Order: sequence, then C-alpha cells, then structure tokens
Amino acid sequence: STASTHVRGLEQQLGGDLFVRGSKRQTALTPLGALILPRAQEILTQCTQLENLARPNQNTDLLCLAASTVPSRCLAPALMAGFSAQMPQCRYQLQNADSQKVHELLRQRTIRLGLVGTRLLEEGCTYQLLCQDKLILAAPALPRYSQLAQKGALGSQLLTEPMLCREEGSGTHQQLLRYVEQLGMDTQCLNIVARIEQPQTILDAVAQGLGVTVCSALYAKPWIDAGRILAFELQQESLYRGLYL
Repeated sequence: STASTHVRGLEQQLGGDLFVRGSKRQTALTPLGALILPRAQEILTQCTQLENLARPNQNTDLLCLAASTVPSRCLAPALMAGFSAQMPQCRYQLQNADSQKVHELLRQRTIRLGLVGTRLLEEGCTYQLLCQDKLILAAPALPRYSQLAQKGALGSQLLTEPMLCREEGSGTHQQLLRYVEQLGMDTQCLNIVARIEQPQTILDAVAQGLGVTVCSALYAKPWIDAGRILAFELQQESLYRGLYL
C-alpha cells in the first residue's frame, strides 16, 4: 500500500498513468511509463554515484554496468562472480539494454563498463573481446525444416522465410543486416513478420511456428537441446560475432 501511494503521487506529479492495473495484482507499463522508465533508471544510477562521491571512505565500491541481452544472460553472471572473488567489497548495478543503448550510456558516463554484441564506436571506447558467439538460423522443429536440415540446407538459403527480428538497436540485428548485405541481398527483402525485443519470446514464437530467426547459438542452446527448434549453420564455415567488454 505504501508503494501504491508513492506511485499515485508520482503519477499526479507527472500528469499521467504509469501503470495499467490488471486483475490478480498484475501490472504493465503504459506508453508513458515505458518512456519514463529508462530515464528514471539513469537518475537513480546518478543518485547512487553522487552518494558514493559524498562518502568516499565507505568500504564498498559500486560498479555501474549495462549489458545487452546475450552478454547479460551468458557472460555477466560469471564475470561478476569471478570479480567478486577478487574484490569482495564490490557491489554491482546492472542495467539491461540493447547494444546501441549501452553505447549511449557509456557516452553519457552513466555506466563505467558495458557488455555488448557489436562494436559501434571507433573512437571514445576501448573494446576487449570476451568470446566468439556463433550466429545461427533457428527454425521451428517442423517436418519441412527437418527435411531441409537432413539435406544439409544452410541458413543463408532460408533468409527469405517469414523472419522474427530483434529491435533496431540490437547487436544481433545489426550483425544480421551486415551479413545480408555481404550476401548481396537487399535488406528490404527480408520478410519480417514481427519485431520482438526479448530473444526468449522470439525463440518461443519460432518454436510455435511463427517464423525463423537469426540468433546467438549460446542463447538458443536450451531450445535446441530440448528439440523445440532446429539450428541451421548460416554458411559452410560457421559465422561468428564477438562479444565485447
């Protein structure tokens, strides 16, 4: 009830609803709430940084990070745990964003370090390669695609299929566009049936038969192992992209 009172007060100050109240205590962000949330997170991060400046003798150090989707899931937990073993006093604040947003946060000095799936800046950032992430084409585990897999079809031959894509700022999506251009294809020819921010939702939709997607093999491994989707190599020699600090 205290939180609800604060939220109502904030909504009155801002002149609009931030949440859509649903049944069974379920809530969702309104368009205004979705617009305000990233800025609110930045403000809270800056407040924490200000507190740390004002209290430099504290025995804890806050490390503000942001990570795009694949590094956030596949790399960040192990990296933070490993660093904490060496620096037990360190505390973390981790934001999730696409690669483009992570670069914006770095430029704004809102975060100290970013984990991204593509290089976007040639100046102003130093990139350290953490690992190579294989890109694959994921397709539904349906008879038609199973037959194509048995015949040795490549993912590049399936790029005209109904396609599910990440948002424009996603590192995975940027790599897909570069790859399509390298093949001499017009990116406008991609038959994009849905743009979905969350790769988990994309892979669930692929498993349901909505279309195919180009994605990280690291991220898709649980779906592949469970037999929910089929993985096609994009080309004869596996296609990799770097994940960077």
